[in-house]
Amino acid sequence: MFVAHEDQLERLTNLLEQARQGAGPVAVVAGPVGSGKSTLLRAFAERAAEPGGEGPAPLVMTGSGDPHERSVPFGVLRQLLHGSGTDGGLGDDQELLRLLREPMPAGAPPERLLHEAALAFTALVTGSGRPLVVVLDDARFVDGPSWHCLTAALRRVRRPRTLLLAADSGQGAHPDALRRSLRSLESQCHTVDLSLLPVETVAERLGLARAVAAEAVAATGGHPLLLEALSTELGAAPEPDDVSRAMTGDGFRRALTALLRRCGETTAGVLRALATLEPGARPAVLAELAGLDELTCAWHLRLAESAGLLRNADFRHPAVPRLLLGETAPEERRRLHARAAQVLHADGAPPRAVARHLVEAGGTDDPWALPLLHEAAERATAEGAPQEAVDYVRLLGRSSSDERQLAAASALRVRAEWQADPVQALRHLPEVVHASREGRLSARDTLSLVSPMLWFGHFEDAFDAIQRVAAQQDRLTHTERSLLYASRLWLSALYPAAMRELGRQEVASGPAGADSQVEAALLLALVLCPESPAGAEMAAERALRRGTLDERTVMLCVSALVALIHQGRLDLARTSCDRLAAEAARRGIPMWHGLLAALRAEIALYGGELDDAVRFARTALEVVPAEAWGVRIAVPLGILVQALVARGDYEEVDALIGAEVPDALFQSPIAFYHLQARGRYLLAVGGHRAALKEFQLMGELAAQWGVALPGHMAWRLDMARAHLAAGQPMRARELVYAELGRAGGDDDRGRGPALRLLAAAADGESRLELYQQACEVLRATGTRLELAHALAGLADAQRAAGDAAAAAVTLAESHRLARACGVRDVERVLSAGLTALGPEAEEGTEPAAAGLSEAEHRVAALAAAGFSNRRIASRLFITVSTVEQHLTRIYRKLGVTRRGELTTVYPLVDAGIG
Repeated sequence: MFVAHEDQLERLTNLLEQARQGAGPVAVVAGPVGSGKSTLLRAFAERAAEPGGEGPAPLVMTGSGDPHERSVPFGVLRQLLHGSGTDGGLGDDQELLRLLREPMPAGAPPERLLHEAALAFTALVTGSGRPLVVVLDDARFVDGPSWHCLTAALRRVRRPRTLLLAADSGQGAHPDALRRSLRSLESQCHTVDLSLLPVETVAERLGLARAVAAEAVAATGGHPLLLEALSTELGAAPEPDDVSRAMTGDGFRRALTALLRRCGETTAGVLRALATLEPGARPAVLAELAGLDELTCAWHLRLAESAGLLRNADFRHPAVPRLLLGETAPEERRRLHARAAQVLHADGAPPRAVARHLVEAGGTDDPWALPLLHEAAERATAEGAPQEAVDYVRLLGRSSSDERQLAAASALRVRAEWQADPVQALRHLPEVVHASREGRLSARDTLSLVSPMLWFGHFEDAFDAIQRVAAQQDRLTHTERSLLYASRLWLSALYPAAMRELGRQEVASGPAGADSQVEAALLLALVLCPESPAGAEMAAERALRRGTLDERTVMLCVSALVALIHQGRLDLARTSCDRLAAEAARRGIPMWHGLLAALRAEIALYGGELDDAVRFARTALEVVPAEAWGVRIAVPLGILVQALVARGDYEEVDALIGAEVPDALFQSPIAFYHLQARGRYLLAVGGHRAALKEFQLMGELAAQWGVALPGHMAWRLDMARAHLAAGQPMRARELVYAELGRAGGDDDRGRGPALRLLAAAADGESRLELYQQACEVLRATGTRLELAHALAGLADAQRAAGDAAAAAVTLAESHRLARACGVRDVERVLSAGLTALGPEAEEGTEPAAAGLSEAEHRVAALAAAGFSNRRIASRLFITVSTVEQHLTRIYRKLGVTRRGELTTVYPLVDAGIG
């Protein structure tokens, strides 16, 4: 026995002693299926047969009922005769055996035979002269004739030295029914209960920590058979989390199978039906799937609950339904799911609930199935379950032959895959675009492709799609007009050159009651619009007060976070982004997770949290592959490069700076992330002229597109840094004053960095005063990393003014702040922001070419700017092999060993790069 049941065995022994002394009790052993009743009865029968005490040993008769042999007359009676020992204690049983061998008509034996058999059996047991102990297992299933003979004998014995011990099977009605039938023999009927085991007992008997025992009991209901298997799988010194793992082992699976066998096939069938359905299914649905009426189904559920498998009509642990279905033959599983789909559809269940079963069944021929699959895929996509939607669309594609239905399904698949597996969305996009051009897609489905097309840089295809739908504007529904308006806004915001082709009048207003997609596009347009920064901030706060993420709200939340970042509301942006990113990660939607991780990296970068910026940017690039980012690859990659540069990890940037980006990137404001990252890296490694070109291009594109850049992307200030590094303070001051004039001087977050640059470009007393003003403003705004650089400059100015003590204190604070921000090489990073002023260097001066040929000069210039070998070959119309040969000679002539050192000794010259 798993648990020795010592208390129960001892109680039965006491009842036996009462029988020896003349009490003649009747007892019922009750308990759930598989709880050890049979084991307890065998142990008691062996103990009862042992000699002991005064007088002869009891005559122990054992038998067991069987639901499959209940119709066999006298079957259990034969067991009692054969199970009474081999010592001849019953005397001559030939007369009874002769009666039992008589041929019997179909059905119940005749009354004469029943009467004579009962008399013969009574004569046998009374003639033994020994106390009588009758042990019946599964007494519920004892055949009628055997039960008649047994009860007749016990009534006629009228001797007190008898004990009838019967075990309830657990498969019949409540054990009270068995007790009532036994009270006709004896007024006092004892109950020995083998209940499910409590936590304390399990912990004590199995030597488990209480927390582990509690987890085991919660999972098994305290059923001894399951606990025995679980304890074997757990091994030594288990933890609570090990219980779920142990429930997947072969030992537990075998124990569960044995328990289900004891429960009976009908109960097992109900449990398989329950495992097939979602938790919380209506009782009528479960009963229909199990092929039973509701009352019978409820009875089998109670039986399973009494065995510890269920709690409140649902499985205690998710491993159990998985094991149940895993042990079910595949064909039977498919049949169950197909039937479940039919029952749920007839019951009016939501499309997604029905479609899950259609997928598991591999489809059905029912005419309602294909429209339902499409509706379920639509809802799953909209509600943030993209992989589920893809499963539905795949089944729809295998089951349908209608071209328009298949085209609509493919468009839906692209929408879903963009969230779950963007690489697959990119692969399927061309065929769907082709279907749209051929007129096989509705206006709504055509417009649904605009977002992925813009994402992957296919802005010309997006423009064509918008124009095709706009041509039928009079026939569009309200929803389609809203989608058309949102699509125009997205195209205008993400690819501003398209504004000239669409015309500003067309995107100036949209239909009343615009939805989340329109709001998202409007908000992004508002962020990029120089005239309405306050409006963007208020709209962002409203958007982030919405509910959970779904397909319609995710881009609204992204636009809102971008707005807050641009307005410098980093605390609110951080809190909101953390909440949304946690939800996206929990729901396992890669694109949402990647987008929000990239924004969280941006928040960390501009908040001076460099380690967090690196971590979140890497997370973004891990959950979404680089090729799936489309033009937005510039965001996580650019943030990662900037954070590494700010930390001083220049060597790590070498492998990132030459990464390929889509050509369409330079048609979108997203390019600013890329250009700023490249410029700051080039500036950090000494490529001042190359950095200037990157920053200058930012300014040119911003002016050309008419977009406003936030303070942390102030290209004029970046250009000023490059001019300072090149020894051109006058030009640096001009750029800083231009930036201050543009901002109006009211933005302290922008004024602090500007004052620092003015201080770096100044000399004498004004330099010290400007650094002090910069530090004061930066302390107020909480811009820690910028403050660390300003303090380093202030320390340098204090040292130059002869105040070495103050300089030492200031420099120590600067280093402490820089380290707190995550800067690795503090001395190197902070000293890079200091400028030793000398004579104004001439614009455009370059270092010596060290004997490079004209071809080598062009290759070196492009390599120093961060171009890959393949892009250099494409730009100069030569092979990649030729580029590699040129670089080998360039490295030798310039005395460098790797690409990253080129910008230090060979800043970019005018090689047609821009």
